[in-house]
Amino acid sequence: MSLASFHRHLLLSYSPGKLQVLGLTLAAAISLPLIGDDNGSNILPAGSFDDVVPTYNPWAGVDDQGNIHGMDGKQIQVGDDGTVGYAPFAPSVAVGDLNGDGKPDIVLADTKGFFWYFPNVGTSEKPAFAQGEVIPIWLGEKRVVWNTEGVDNYIPRIQLIDSGSNKLLDIVAGTYEGKLFRIPNMGSVSQPVFKPTYDTNSFLINTRKEGALWCNYLAPCFTTAFNSPNSLQGAWDLVMGEGTYSANSIYLLRNQEASQSLAFDEDHTSKIIRGMGLEQLTPCVVDWNNDGKPDILCGDRTGFLNLYLNNSTDPANPTFAPPVHVTVGGVENFGSSITICVADLTGNHLPNLLIGQTDGTILYAVNTGKLGAPAFENMATPLKGVLPSDYHYTSLTFWKKEQSYGVPYELVAAVNPALEKGFAFPDGVTSSYALKFFVCPVNSKYFKENYYTPVEDECNEHAINCNQGFTLKLNKRYHVHFWVKTDGNISNLRYRFYQSTWPPPDPGKFQGYWVTKTVSANATWSEESSDVEVDNRDDPTTTTFPYFFEFRFNGQGTLYVDDLRIQEAGRLMIGEGR
Repeated sequence: MSLASFHRHLLLSYSPGKLQVLGLTLAAAISLPLIGDDNGSNILPAGSFDDVVPTYNPWAGVDDQGNIHGMDGKQIQVGDDGTVGYAPFAPSVAVGDLNGDGKPDIVLADTKGFFWYFPNVGTSEKPAFAQGEVIPIWLGEKRVVWNTEGVDNYIPRIQLIDSGSNKLLDIVAGTYEGKLFRIPNMGSVSQPVFKPTYDTNSFLINTRKEGALWCNYLAPCFTTAFNSPNSLQGAWDLVMGEGTYSANSIYLLRNQEASQSLAFDEDHTSKIIRGMGLEQLTPCVVDWNNDGKPDILCGDRTGFLNLYLNNSTDPANPTFAPPVHVTVGGVENFGSSITICVADLTGNHLPNLLIGQTDGTILYAVNTGKLGAPAFENMATPLKGVLPSDYHYTSLTFWKKEQSYGVPYELVAAVNPALEKGFAFPDGVTSSYALKFFVCPVNSKYFKENYYTPVEDECNEHAINCNQGFTLKLNKRYHVHFWVKTDGNISNLRYRFYQSTWPPPDPGKFQGYWVTKTVSANATWSEESSDVEVDNRDDPTTTTFPYFFEFRFNGQGTLYVDDLRIQEAGRLMIGEGR
């Protein structure tokens, strides 16, 4: 069983749809008054929105150190001790001239799943990269039930290839799910065009006859270097790394079609390098020692750059010497789960290296050796980009956007009159900050279209989560109060109490119920006020339960929330009953 299959089985064994979810009792629906006002403190301190951090806007693709930096994500990984946990992964990078100006550009696939284009506005010897633009590519799996993998943080591994021999660079990408895609460039040599990827099945490249998935973290490297007298001359073969419960090996898949086609099957696949359990191998093919034979360089989960020199005398059956570690500026280890790309950004016509790190940055290592004898005497340095002066904002420490998947340029921020001209708090409210959800204005030069989720059901809509949990007393009423307004492009707005305990309580114990409460909002501040109660009459041994709070909605507009309070409500009127 693959890692993805195991994890999917694990999670689906406990999902809300499989529980007897009874929900929260909405006391407000009874419309009965209470004696006295709210009492007690706010059990959700983050509802004041006062815990903030000034930071850079991640939708620039560049951080406040000037480093190219995509969105960060985590995915499951098996450690050396055999335990399964979530770990950060490095972004993947590819190099090619996408706009026809003769200079190498950067395409980056970040660990969350967004694809970025950084055009080179410098020279072939001294590259400089403009602000990143998000390419409208989203390859995450369609979420149809809760607790499914590969929806985001699907860790794409990419390459640019001219598969049609027409000087147009297509993007090929492998994903955590073990799928392989070719996204065609529909533009011209000077103007790349990638259409939003709504029909991902049309981009699939099968690596098995029946389309079966057989690995995770598929990392592709298409090459003609392994063509032999028995090969289809000029055909793109596939060297790929993978990460599963197996040895995480590197394979060579021989192309069974002409050069413009990509067709692979299990009968023409060979394991050329055993992975030794290092997981997440990301291979590049390069003639490292200039002996006319293709060698393989790869990154692994433990942070080393492994070089496998080709020692075969039969081109039809490549073999490789044991790996040696490549050092850069005396550094041998680059963290964990690194990626590698061989490319020349500085015009020395040597195999230079781009190393993806789990902090989201890309290091560039300049080859100071000579052809056939690479050497990296100097430290690798981060690739730099342009961070516009207005690409800073004040973020909320405890609040983030969780959905909608694949939609770029959306942000949750803190706001007040000093940060936004014309903004005003609700009358009578003395806040320091309010919450704001909005779409960042982006002046895209190359990609005018954006991906947007096709179906905004409960599994794929927008959600703004608070990661600060709280404990509710069972059979106790709580008063929920906040101010809200939108610009009219937000619909189906709700708030929700939800619980996310793992492992679930023992059978017969209180399991925890969810509630969704509709919220009315318009262009002016309106006050939301309602009471909720978690009813538990069947398990007297459980008197409290942990919960989280979130907002959910459809649409892509602007949403403001202020002064969110959850407090124990006053006592009931005499004779009201339950």
